[in-house]
Amino acid sequence: SGVSVCRDVMNVYKGGNPADVAVYLKYLEICGEAKAGKAAVAALMELHERNLVVTVRHVYHTMMACRYSDLLVEKVVKFCETTDASLLTPIVREKAIGSCETFEAAFNYARRWNITSSRHFIALMYATGRAGDVSNVKTVENFREKQQVHKVPIAYFNQIMKVYKDSPDPASALSIYDAIEQQRNLSPDIFTYNLLILTYVRLSTAPSDEPFKKAESTFARALPLCTTPHLYTSLMSLYAKHAPKSASRAGKLLEAFQTAFKRDEIPTPLHNEYVIATGRPGHVKIREIRGNIRR
Repeated sequence: SGVSVCRDVMNVYKGGNPADVAVYLKYLEICGEAKAGKAAVAALMELHERNLVVTVRHVYHTMMACRYSDLLVEKVVKFCETTDASLLTPIVREKAIGSCETFEAAFNYARRWNITSSRHFIALMYATGRAGDVSNVKTVENFREKQQVHKVPIAYFNQIMKVYKDSPDPASALSIYDAIEQQRNLSPDIFTYNLLILTYVRLSTAPSDEPFKKAESTFARALPLCTTPHLYTSLMSLYAKHAPKSASRAGKLLEAFQTAFKRDEIPTPLHNEYVIATGRPGHVKIREIRGNIRR
């Protein structure tokens, strides 16, 4: 793997000069991308043992690598607390909370650090969603009220919507969207609309039922904000759910994607949903798929 190759390079490169700090940083960045937590923690400890300067960026990328392991996150937190508490900056604490595997671990950090930042609450709600227990949403909301954090951005409510969308009662996500619409200081963003479409996908039980129609109308409303293929993939998953009855709609949506993004190659998630929706063999190029549609 890339991490092991980089480790081999690190073993050779033991120069003992200030440039070493940058070499470790690059290695930790690679570990962060690969979620190689154990390797990252070992490198962080080695950096300190060599009496080289440990920076916030070193700690941040190590924390990135430790997602989602409560044990490894705690090791990094303890390292900072025992060596240099100033390394536990707000952004490192945010990453620690969001990188926890369980809600309990994330919530313990939130209370331990007495969080009052909206970014920290977004990270906490992110951990809540990953844990998948809807009851924890109320716990976080009560804690937010106690901490008197009254203004939170749309990203916080998006995380709540995601928790409910993935729950046994996805319709609850619609009430969160209604609450967003009623607040003057909040506006739905592209992620809000994407979650709304995916909620309707879960609720739809037949082609052209009410959730089906609302998913399509939400897609149309969100198009001016759309800069990535995700919105198309979400709507395509609706057509895939009701295959093959929605095959013609799937073909038109794929054509619309090609027109909007002016490219022939189809992102893999969109392509996979299209294949399910139409029952046709997968192809790499939209031009080829167009040919199959005509035939």
